[in-house]
Amino acid sequence: MKEKQLSELPISDLERLKQVEELRGLRWERANKWTSHITLLLAVVGTFWSAYTYLDQARQTHEDQRRQVLSGLMEQFSQDDPKKRVSAAESMMAFLEREDRALQVWRFAANQFRVETDSSVLQVLQELLQAAYDHYPSPDMIHYLEAIHDGVEREIQTLRGRLLPADAGTGASESSPSPAALTERQIALVYLSVTLARLNRTPIHLERAYLANVTLPPFDYSGARFQRAVLNGANLNGGVFDRVDFSGADLTGARLIGSRLESANFLGANLTQAQFDGAELSYADFTHATLIGTRFVGAKMYQAVLNWVGFPSELESAAPDFSGADMGHITMFHAHLHRAVFEGTDLHDADIVRSDLTGAIFTEANLSRSVLAESNFSNARLEGTFFWGADVTGSALDREGIDPSRKLGLRADSEASPRSPISPASEPSLRNATHRESDQSRTLSLRLASIKGPATEVLETLVARYHTKQDRVRIHLKSFTFPEQLNWRLRRPDHGFHLVLIDDVWLPYHVAQGHLQNVSALIHERGIAGRLGTDRELGRDFLPELLDLCRWPERDGSLFALPLTGDVMVLFTRKTTQTPVTLEQHLNHMRTDKPRELGTYGYGAHFSHGSPMVDHFLTLLWCQDGPLVRGRAEHPLNFFTVKALEALKTQVFLQDRAPLLTGLNTETQLGCGLVNHRFEAVVHWASLWRSMVAQCGLNGQELVQEIDIGLISGASTTSLIASSLLALPQQGELDQREAAFDFLIWATGPEGMTLSVEQGMLPTRTSILETGDSLADQPHFAIWREALQNAKPRPRHARWQDLSRIIETHLLRAMHHERPPWQQLEELQRRVNRELSPGPKRGEGQEENSLD
Repeated sequence: MKEKQLSELPISDLERLKQVEELRGLRWERANKWTSHITLLLAVVGTFWSAYTYLDQARQTHEDQRRQVLSGLMEQFSQDDPKKRVSAAESMMAFLEREDRALQVWRFAANQFRVETDSSVLQVLQELLQAAYDHYPSPDMIHYLEAIHDGVEREIQTLRGRLLPADAGTGASESSPSPAALTERQIALVYLSVTLARLNRTPIHLERAYLANVTLPPFDYSGARFQRAVLNGANLNGGVFDRVDFSGADLTGARLIGSRLESANFLGANLTQAQFDGAELSYADFTHATLIGTRFVGAKMYQAVLNWVGFPSELESAAPDFSGADMGHITMFHAHLHRAVFEGTDLHDADIVRSDLTGAIFTEANLSRSVLAESNFSNARLEGTFFWGADVTGSALDREGIDPSRKLGLRADSEASPRSPISPASEPSLRNATHRESDQSRTLSLRLASIKGPATEVLETLVARYHTKQDRVRIHLKSFTFPEQLNWRLRRPDHGFHLVLIDDVWLPYHVAQGHLQNVSALIHERGIAGRLGTDRELGRDFLPELLDLCRWPERDGSLFALPLTGDVMVLFTRKTTQTPVTLEQHLNHMRTDKPRELGTYGYGAHFSHGSPMVDHFLTLLWCQDGPLVRGRAEHPLNFFTVKALEALKTQVFLQDRAPLLTGLNTETQLGCGLVNHRFEAVVHWASLWRSMVAQCGLNGQELVQEIDIGLISGASTTSLIASSLLALPQQGELDQREAAFDFLIWATGPEGMTLSVEQGMLPTRTSILETGDSLADQPHFAIWREALQNAKPRPRHARWQDLSRIIETHLLRAMHHERPPWQQLEELQRRVNRELSPGPKRGEGQEENSLD
């Protein structure tokens, strides 16, 4: 039936059916082929995954074993037995050899470090160090290196005690290593410190390191810390030591010939018989350094500081030698340099004040335009010395038979002496003065003096802009490092400055000395009351808190300057969840938190010496609303109070808690240390924000994301404010005085103030503070507004130059733990009373919180 039915079908239908069957078979064949391909692919993927899993587990197991082995060896290396430490180090190298990584390191050690390829401890440590740096730049290896660093340092201290006769009594024992072995370990410590610094991107830490008689490799040690290190007899020739801190270090007999040590800090260092011949020592600080037989022949010491340097007077043949050195613009206060040699030395524009230079040799030296006031030059050799324009007020040069022409700056072939300044009594009225047509057309040259700082940088911008506005007046800016330098210059009747930028705390001193012109009188005599208003009406635009700082006597006196910029002490903190928001919270955190050995956390202190130390103490006192008022006493300063004691104890605590940070002496170091996570809190002037933007590689918006800024102890506390004041000294001819007054009005006016604000400085005018789009991106401007609500300046007194030195001395003694803080404050008050005699009797007019 079926066959019949099929035979009856048309031929075309049969063919169609066959085609359908063939198509089904083809599809099935293709499906089987794809299935086989997919199965094979899955099998391959599975195989690779299994291999990867196996290899990853093997690698992880190997890494765990390696870490476990290295950790065990590090525990052995940390033991006190030197033999076990050597064995552990050699085992580490053997472990690295099994990984085929030692051959390259071995060759590198032999070539780079120039040591024999033996089994010495130095070679093993150096090879391990380079292997770690090349192959394991990880946090674990940094931890290992720190442990090696500590172990080598302990070993050096132990060997030092065995090798020094003073400690060993009869000398080194038979089992003690030789001095050569000690030197090897010392160099190993240097290499470890350098590598740790490179891995961590931090300064090189070699505090208290014993590196006697060591030849340091010619690395770049810029920013390194050698505080209290022993470097006697060390060879540091040709090294780069810019901004290196050698404070308290022993450099007896050290050689730094041809080295570069710009801005280095030698505070309190022992430089006996050290050699700095041909070295670069510009801006270096030698305060309180010992210079017994020290050589600076041919050195470049531009603007170096040599305050309180010296040596025992009984050492006649141990005078330092500065022959042929470039010592222009140096500062030398209270130096003790008997018989020092300055033969052929360039000392132009130097400030050598109250120093003892008895018997010193100044043959063919250049002392032009130097201030030599109140210094002792008895029996000094001065053949061929050039004194043009020098100030010898109060010195012994008058009694030594000095050629008067040289002393007064006059020679037979010289120009006429500078014109004497016009006295205020004989000066004609500025308003009614007339000038010849030739005087109006000639170019006037003015000199402007200031102290280095942020305000001076802004002043340079103002002067450049002023030159583009007119072509008749040219202003030349001269900046000094310390206020005392400027003070001594202004004491000279021919100082030659027509404008001066001073800190507000020095205004009473300069007014009392008769250095400054009365700006209030000039405003009325120039007939510009309609444009500026009276001196009282100036307060409508100038912030009254700052304008009062320009008056003397306070509040009711005349104006002797105008405010150029303002500033306020604030608290800078990093924006982290753990960072406290007030100084009190930060202090509590520091008291409970464990200190870190390398100083990578905590408080950034800027009170190592000088004015920053006094300002920091006053800031802590002001934040507690601590007064310095004695009621009905003869003078208003009282430091012997409970609040002052609390402030001093806080400052001493900060000094002890962060000892590695107290030597910071520039705003750049302070701000960049905060940005780079060096520490987490800083109390400083608000102008530090501008320095961080300029020096730390971040713009304003990026800095806002990293750093927070606020009042030190909350919104209700008193803030310490300050201002840079632009004043007019008693100097120059009539047309120069008028030109200087015009620049004063322009620089402190709206146009000059706007330019200052664009440079990141705080404004002193209300109209500028309350308007301007640029203020929105500057968080310290908002703090400036808030601080002015409860602002308080530093104590103002005509004897502040002497008082600040007394305060600084007793703060230093308290921070060095010479006597308890309360005893230092008591002695400080006694000295202040004697200095400002007739002082109040004990118990009179004192406040309730007085410690008496």
